[in-house]
Amino acid sequence: MQSGYSDKEFTEPPFAFCVIFFRQESFRTPVILLFEMNRNITEEELSERNHIDKHWMDCAEVDALPFLYYLQYTTYGGLGERYKQLHELRVFRSYICDRRNQMNLYHTETAANLLGHCFDIERKYCDA
Repeated sequence: MQSGYSDKEFTEPPFAFCVIFFRQESFRTPVILLFEMNRNITEEELSERNHIDKHWMDCAEVDALPFLYYLQYTTYGGLGERYKQLHELRVFRSYICDRRNQMNLYHTETAANLLGHCFDIERKYCDA
């Protein structure tokens, strides 16, 4: 039986660029990303933005891979799997701190905020 997929489609790694949460999805958005949605913007800053920029101010956007690491860290914590949780924190930190990955990050500040939140949970405030 032959499928409609080529071999090439299964040998290339899957990828995703970013995860976007719109204001209408705020009830599903992780709490830490709600801070990204609720930015304090002055009227002067608002007047300098065009319609498209204003539209994106009501959403939170994060790179897919750092978000995955964050979700794994919090999920393992919720499941009580401390060893796996700490492992994910080390992987997440390594990914963010590796300069080779910087060119692949489009939302560096948001990724750093997620990592900082993980360290805040760990009570490692200097690292956060």
